Amino acid sequence: MVTWVLAEKSTAEQIHLLRLAQFETKFSFERNHERLHILWSFRSGSDNAPSDADVLEMEAFEHLLCDPLEALNVGQLVAVFTEPGYREYVFHTNSTKAFMKTLNSLPDQAHQFPIEIHCESDANGEFYSSYANSVLGAS
Repeated sequence: MVTWVLAEKSTAEQIHLLRLAQFETKFSFERNHERLHILWSFRSGSDNAPSDADVLEMEAFEHLLCDPLEALNVGQLVAVFTEPGYREYVFHTNSTKAFMKTLNSLPDQAHQFPIEIHCESDANGEFYSSYANSVLGAS
């Protein structure tokens, strides 16, 4: 089971949000050694913030992807960054191939998702831990 912790950093011009997973039981980064970053560019909105339509579309995307990944024990969403102009989803998976198969099998949408995907190996969960240490006080 995962609960979410929200952290916010604001400047006079911008707001930066982080939603970080807090795991009830130890998450195995070693088993889920591949880290995928999905960057979603906002389609509309003002001041580099998402519009209401963007928010609804991103929420639907997140549920459409996370539910089967977790049910198939393929991957886990560990962090979500909302930055000016984009949202970044950070997943850990045990199989990039299975993750991409799940992503590509999402129900047909009216249009393509405005996403870019980047993958790195991170068997120690260093990226997650760098935020968890400051936000949660532990890794």
